[in-house]
Amino acid sequence: MPEIARPTPALLALSWVIAATICFAFYSLVIIRHFEAGGVVEDSGWFAYLMSSGDPLLTNPRSVNGLSYYAHHLSPVLYIWSIVFNSGFGFAGITGFALYFGFSALLVLVPFALLSLRNGLPAWQAYLAVAAAAVFTLTNIPMIRVLDYPHFEIAFPGLVGVLFLCLLRKRLLPALITIAVMALVREDGGLFAAYTVTVYWAANVRFDDKAMVSRCLALFTLSLALSVLGMIVQHVWFPGFAAFSSNFSGNHFDHITIGFLLHRLGALFTNFGTAPAILVSVILGMANVRYAFPLLFMLPLIVLQLVSVRDVIGTFQLHYGIPFAIVGLLILIMVLFDSARTQQSKVVWIAIFALLAVNHAPTRTWVTWVTQVPEFSIPASQRYIEELTPDENHSICGSVGVLALAPDRFAREQFVKGEIPDHCTSVILFEGDLDYRRLHPLMSALAFSRIDKLNRLELYRRQ
Repeated sequence: MPEIARPTPALLALSWVIAATICFAFYSLVIIRHFEAGGVVEDSGWFAYLMSSGDPLLTNPRSVNGLSYYAHHLSPVLYIWSIVFNSGFGFAGITGFALYFGFSALLVLVPFALLSLRNGLPAWQAYLAVAAAAVFTLTNIPMIRVLDYPHFEIAFPGLVGVLFLCLLRKRLLPALITIAVMALVREDGGLFAAYTVTVYWAANVRFDDKAMVSRCLALFTLSLALSVLGMIVQHVWFPGFAAFSSNFSGNHFDHITIGFLLHRLGALFTNFGTAPAILVSVILGMANVRYAFPLLFMLPLIVLQLVSVRDVIGTFQLHYGIPFAIVGLLILIMVLFDSARTQQSKVVWIAIFALLAVNHAPTRTWVTWVTQVPEFSIPASQRYIEELTPDENHSICGSVGVLALAPDRFAREQFVKGEIPDHCTSVILFEGDLDYRRLHPLMSALAFSRIDKLNRLELYRRQ
């Protein structure tokens, strides 16, 4: 039997360093460019502000509302991140937010890197694992859509992958730490942890292995308990926002009709962000039912989103497509782990890689992100806004891109959207943000003159 060619350890490690550097830089710089080109105060500017506030209660900025963010989601990770990267290392909110995305991208790579470096894979499989992980991280539509509308839930796919690897390797302490971190990201983080334990349990644990069954049951119970506890804490101590009815049930799900369900199902099976994960699950599931488990056990959340009152949730747009990123990620990890034990043929790996590549980001958007060089204009723009708003002067108003840079410098009534409120005697517009094309022509029509400009910020004053 011919000897199997193994990868050169130094070359394989270098490949992972290059992949990690590219993914970290891509995710971080896209977030910087998001704000430089005209961010949104709800939600990216909001999160960046919370990551710099150093407030353990996460009091929302003035332009959002007077609640704690915990009324929306119980996410202590925002405070912890602000302490570590703002207070500890001096990174400002937007920079810290960008670094959060970069580290979230690295988390996705961790399971693949550890498996390829330590599992004795043939050379071609080890290097293909590098390529598959990098392609998934850089072009997978559910992942990329979070960059389009940045949300801190981007950490969940990587954390699920890390937890799954801990379970595969039977590393209890790292698994417990990962579960705790997931619970800190959001109150439903424990549910994602419980899901991960369930997939591992069903796919890898024999029912006669009482020790492993007991361990999985304990981890599942702990994960579920953390989420239930988080929801109770949020409901009792941080009321004010009915998340479930606003996002899912509406008026007792009375929006559900046959036509509604047909529309949602049609979108599910034709959407590039969801269809490839379903296709991979079905094809591999027919060969080995274990590969269908990531999708199968995600069905409760998928169904809940399908019947959501909000179309953006029910069609898995923006960060709501993360469940399918998790499904695809777990399938890849399972196949890579199995490859080391069964030496699967090249056909399996190449087929999976090809199906993965189908799930690509819109080429035009991706090329734009790759070719745009950051202007590094954010600090100067923020200082300019602060100079113009030294106190709570409600006569100075700003557009969405302005408020994204400085969400606590403006009250809600100073947020200029489709029209200019009468109390606004000065307006700061952000050239290129979501509302600029609509607001810019209104300036001259309402007797505003541009009196200053810095970077993309335009200051107008009523004549």
